[in-house]
Amino acid sequence: MKAGIFKPVRFRAFRSLFGAQLFSDLGNWLDFIALQVIVAYNWGLDETAIAAVIIVLGLPWVIIGPFASVFVDRLPY
Repeated sequence: MKAGIFKPVRFRAFRSLFGAQLFSDLGNWLDFIALQVIVAYNWGLDETAIAAVIIVLGLPWVIIGPFASVFVDRLPY
């Protein structure tokens, strides 16, 4: 079986999923930047507040993620 990095692109469903994921990630990135701009320029806070925003946005993945993955892994197919 010949493997290649662009082989999944041949499938239409994968292209649709990949394109949707690109737009979703772009939206998340713009939202992330907008929150940092609000904290820094509108509220007039310093880099510590911007770092706090980043930490608070990442906490659900760190705290809930492992428990959710164990729960989802044990679900029956």
